[in-house]
Amino acid sequence: MKRECGRCSLCCKVMGVPEVKQDFAWCPHCAPGHGCKIYPDRPERCKDFHCQWLIDPRFGDHWYPAKSKIIVDHKVDGEKAFVTFVVDHDYPGRWREEPYFSDIKAIAGAGILGALGIKWTTVVRVRDVQIVIGR
Repeated sequence: MKRECGRCSLCCKVMGVPEVKQDFAWCPHCAPGHGCKIYPDRPERCKDFHCQWLIDPRFGDHWYPAKSKIIVDHKVDGEKAFVTFVVDHDYPGRWREEPYFSDIKAIAGAGILGALGIKWTTVVRVRDVQIVIGR
């Protein structure tokens, strides 16, 4: 079953898109709970972004960003890979709650070990604070 954003638009709040907004504020083109008002004409960066909950079924339903208040992002920068948990700044401690904390620790451990044939760094970001997660 293909997942869809539905009423979630958390990425429109916590992710930065320099063409239209800075981090930590709702995009001026977003109607929270209803989506993008310029959807057909949204910037390429928005078109290209898909949170991990949408594309990776290993993230259970509890990771639905509208529920978890956390966006899971994956990036590869040269030879380095990162899994970043971008936390809604209105819920800064959410990542420390269960089941999220146990999942984050397990993902960090898998990245350290290179469990999928690649090693990655796991980061939790709340506003400008970035916390690297170890095992």
